[in-house]
Amino acid sequence: MLFEILRRGRGARSEPFEIGGTGVFGLTNLFVELYAAKVGKAVVLFDTGMDPRGRPVDRLLEALGAERGDVTDVFLTHCHPDHVAGAPLFPAARVHAGARDGPRLTGEAPPRRAAERWFRRLLPTPAVHATDLHAGTASVRVGGESIRVLPLPGDTPGACAFLFRGILFVGDALDLRGGRLRPAWGYATDDAAENLRSIASLPDRLAELPLDFVCTAHGGPTPQGQARALLAQAADLARAARSAEGAAPA
Repeated sequence: MLFEILRRGRGARSEPFEIGGTGVFGLTNLFVELYAAKVGKAVVLFDTGMDPRGRPVDRLLEALGAERGDVTDVFLTHCHPDHVAGAPLFPAARVHAGARDGPRLTGEAPPRRAAERWFRRLLPTPAVHATDLHAGTASVRVGGESIRVLPLPGDTPGACAFLFRGILFVGDALDLRGGRLRPAWGYATDDAAENLRSIASLPDRLAELPLDFVCTAHGGPTPQGQARALLAQAADLARAARSAEGAAPA
């Protein structure tokens, strides 16, 4: 029954919504958020959802007045299949991902967690061949604007956040639940301790950079004007969790 719900729901999507007045649009593909924006004549995507046919992505592009051929850059926050299934639909685009996720994207390396293995067996996802694998912090120029790549390992080894127009796209590293930013669910996280370290480091790494929203893949964007406060709160919780784990008896 669950498999049938997922299989039929792969193409399900909400109506697109704009994040503030940024020109960045998002929508929900069953239970995962995707985001896109026009940059001049180019279009950038942040994750591509779980539908290999790309129906949610097409609706997002429609909201931008764009088509698949307009997409020049795809930024994948991490290699989980519910985020990358639509990426092969853009063969002319640059596909950006964390270097340590490269083998998982192509299928050369097996998933580490049972939840991901189960998902891939039930809902096969095509191999993704990233053209731009980032091993560290980087700045990518697209259509006259800059997108900052920030490694955020833990949820997967090559998980990344992307900062664009004051919006931080964090994938599954953080969820927005109950009005708070919280660490990714443990059942699908490769290394929960590493994810906590990444979260704890974010406020300092973003201190001198513009930040208006944090866009999660599960829960959507933070309310306008609350990004820094919620991120600082999440970092404090991550540090407290790390301290508690360190103090726990072996």
